Amino acid sequence: MIFKRYGAISQADFESKFLPSYNNLIGDLNAGLGRLAFKDNFQVHEALVTIASGADAAVPHSLGVIPKYRLIVRQQGNGLVIDSATDWTENNIYLRNEGPSTVSLTVLIFK
Repeated sequence: MIFKRYGAISQADFESKFLPSYNNLIGDLNAGLGRLAFKDNFQVHEALVTIASGADAAVPHSLGVIPKYRLIVRQQGNGLVIDSATDWTENNIYLRNEGPSTVSLTVLIFK
């Protein structure tokens, strides 16, 4: 028995009656989920920030809680960006540029 709801069905009946519907459903789900952006799957704030060499920067966010993670998704400039010694808050995270030049970043900040 393949499905209790429909009783015992043959392989041929399953392939002709049910398999096309499931294949269409899987195709629709795959197409829809493939269009979701990273921000659609996580509670995240995207921030743009520029940090001079040797400087710390407060990066504001709108998450309302102290974030747990940050991810640099784009960087322009020769910098080495690390977490600052300043503790993160409900309003800001703090980053430091230890590199030789100013950097511009796109940062995702996660709840």
